[in-house]
Amino acid sequence: MPTGCYEDVVVTDETNPTEPTDGHQLKYSAPGVGYIRAAPGKGGKEREVLVLVKVRKLAEAELAKARRDALRLDKRAYRSKPEVWGDTQPAARISGSAQ
Repeated sequence: MPTGCYEDVVVTDETNPTEPTDGHQLKYSAPGVGYIRAAPGKGGKEREVLVLVKVRKLAEAELAKARRDALRLDKRAYRSKPEVWGDTQPAARISGSAQ
C-alpha cells in the first residue's frame, strides 16, 4: 500500500443488492484507518481498484459535516429503495459525537 503496511486487516466480501450480478467487491479495512483497498470480486464487469494513497485526519467541523452528510445519504437510501433497505436499521448519530 502506498500509505504503509497494515496488520489485522479485515476483508469483507460485499455485494450490492441493487446490482446482484455486478455489484461484488472485496473491501479491505485496517484498524484505526478504515478502508485501504476496494477491488472487484469474481464475476461482473467492474474492474476498478481503489487504493488508499493518503491519510488525513479531519478537523472537528469537517468530521461533523461528514457525519451529517452520511446520515442524509442513509435517509435517501430508505426513500429511494425501501424494498432493499426497509428491513434494516437506519444509521444513527453516535452518542457524544459532534452534530
